Amino acid sequence: MSTDSDIIRRSRDSPAAFGELYDRHASIIYRYAARRAGDFAADDVMSETFLVAWEQLETYDLDREDARPWLFGIAINLLRRHHRAETKTLKTAAKAASREAVGDDSDRIAAQVDATVATGRIARTLKGMAAIDRETLLLYAWADLTYEGIALAMEVPVGTVRSRLNRARRALRTELNLEALDKRRRIMDDLQLLRGMRSDIGSVPQATLDRGREKVMSRISAASAYESSTANVKATVSPIRFQRRILFASAAAALLVGGIVVADVVRPAAPGATAEAAEVLNNAAAATIQTADPVVGPGQYLRIQSTNLWATEAVDENGNEYQWLDTEKQTMHVPANRDDEWVWERSGRIPTTFFDEASKAYVDRTQAVGPEPYVLRGANGAFIGPGTESSFPSPSYLDSLPRDPRLLLEDIYEKTDGKGQSVDGEALVFVADLLRTGVVPGELRAALYKAAALIPGVTVTDEQATLDGRKGVAIGRVENSSHFRQDIIIDPTNGLPIGERQVLTESRGTMPSGTATTWTAVETSVTGIAPRHQEVPAVVP
Repeated sequence: MSTDSDIIRRSRDSPAAFGELYDRHASIIYRYAARRAGDFAADDVMSETFLVAWEQLETYDLDREDARPWLFGIAINLLRRHHRAETKTLKTAAKAASREAVGDDSDRIAAQVDATVATGRIARTLKGMAAIDRETLLLYAWADLTYEGIALAMEVPVGTVRSRLNRARRALRTELNLEALDKRRRIMDDLQLLRGMRSDIGSVPQATLDRGREKVMSRISAASAYESSTANVKATVSPIRFQRRILFASAAAALLVGGIVVADVVRPAAPGATAEAAEVLNNAAAATIQTADPVVGPGQYLRIQSTNLWATEAVDENGNEYQWLDTEKQTMHVPANRDDEWVWERSGRIPTTFFDEASKAYVDRTQAVGPEPYVLRGANGAFIGPGTESSFPSPSYLDSLPRDPRLLLEDIYEKTDGKGQSVDGEALVFVADLLRTGVVPGELRAALYKAAALIPGVTVTDEQATLDGRKGVAIGRVENSSHFRQDIIIDPTNGLPIGERQVLTESRGTMPSGTATTWTAVETSVTGIAPRHQEVPAVVP
């Protein structure tokens, strides 16, 4: 029988093969999620686990034959979005503990600790545990991962797994009073009791598995068809995957974005941005509120022009690795009535920056003919087809966001729960991603700037930042775990966002520290005409 890594290897060239990985592991992901957060959450977590896995397919270490730790690592990240459902599940189970008799006679306690009471006590203990201890324990008891598998899923050393398990099991045994029962030679095992709680989740209905499979494979098929229609380079070429979102992403693409966190969401207890950064942001807020927003009348379009840069890597048939930067010009025409046809002009990704001669020679050899500009059209931004409507923030969504900076930041923490590599870092990424859409109204821009001033670790990173030929002040925050810095560049004269970028804080491959591996510069205006043919600005290498 083929291993998981064999399936993943084949899936990179043949997307349909990915269905085998789903068939093999979907049910165990569902049962784990259902026991923690209920059937409704499990349905969502099961399918999204495999969508995220597909997006991260090229990062998978093929030396690991068993993909379960990888899949469970994705699943526990997604489950953090359902923490309220999990809390409710544990509260319900913990009520059973109220049936426990009061007293300290060990014989009477031993007689009354039946399966229901034990489940209530376990649930009460799990609810009170630190999230990282609870997740470690449940991966061991409910997912049946080894210490090494848990270490891979949670991206921590095996020694850390041992410490967390010891701490969690000690709390569990204390609550269950097993030490007292063992003295009476009534041996009860905490893991046996915990694993017994899985029995109330039966086999997954085949209809549920089929529905999830259809969702996953249809999304993969749509995304693969779109990539094939626009690609003009070999399949070995792929963008370097830093955790970020893609401007103008469709709903189908947005489902494929994943992230990693290492703890529950916490509110910033430390001071926010530095005094210098706070001053820049507050001044920008004051200026941007005075800047008129474009007004799109009937029959007109909001034109959002952007220049985008991405880091790209490739591997040739001999295993040699190459890296360079691609640039692409894009223009989105959003009609006043969003249900009408949107128009998206793209120049195609053009290699523009190289760090060594070998990479340039590789691109010259494999991309002798540059990309053709193209235009996509779709009602409400459904460029790939029905079901792929634009994930651009709607006016109603923007209106729903708080204008009070502290309330807005709280809302951002809630929305980014379980994403990114740190809660504060992901909050700033959220601000950057929203600003670069080009559709944020002035009063919300001001609130976002003031909210960013409350995020710990935000500093002025460049007083004379240049992005696509435009100058501004860059504020940003370093993400130490992945060694990049997220910047937002603001024009201090009018408070408008020029764009955002991510900058390496240490070298990666041939790219030196200080390289902007992704950036987007945005300008908006109003036009009465959408293009009817391919008139896309050229990118000059």
